[in-house]
Order: sequence, then C-alpha cells, then structure tokens
Amino acid sequence: INTVVLLESLKKEDLKAILLTVDHCLFRQYLYMFMYHHKDVSLHDDLIEEAIEVSHKSGYGARALKEFFISRMNDVLFKLPELKMKNVVLKLKDDKIIATDGDRHENTIE
Repeated sequence: INTVVLLESLKKEDLKAILLTVDHCLFRQYLYMFMYHHKDVSLHDDLIEEAIEVSHKSGYGARALKEFFISRMNDVLFKLPELKMKNVVLKLKDDKIIATDGDRHENTIE
C-alpha cells in the first residue's frame, strides 16, 4: 500500500511553542540539566528569536530547532558544573550560545 501524506511546515509560533511551552518542550529538557547543578536558567529573547528564525528557514521544523541548540550548547553544558553563578542567562554571541549572569557579563562562559 502506498500512502502519501502532505504536511504543512511549522509556523514560527509553532516552533516557539515547541521550544518553550508544550509538554516536554526543548527548553525544559535543558532546564533539568541546569537544575541538577542548582542553577536557574533563562533564555535571552535574542537567542529565542534567532533559534526560531534559523529553524523556520531550514524547513525541518522541530528537528532543526533541536539541532540549533545541540550544535551550540556543548561548551556551556561541559562547563556547567563549574559555573559559579546561580542565575544563568543563555545568550547568543558569534553564533554560539554563552552563559552569562544577566546584563553584567562579569561571569561569562563561552
């Protein structure tokens, strides 16, 4: 039996929901890693918008969104146990995700 199914591309709003709000959203998966190390984490708006834009342009939907974070988070996750800051803000810098302590940038992990 041959079956053809046509799917619509995800809209930017759909990608944002996948990243931030649906059950088992992508951000929550990273949140648990930070919580394990007693860190509070948030995503800077610029990072959210860039992740959604790159994923939307690729046309691969949630897979592209996940790849965006996997390919850019390795350094932060590797250094997570040694982070001194409790409140971590993830930002995008030079196409790489960095961890900062908010707007002060005193403690930045790149």
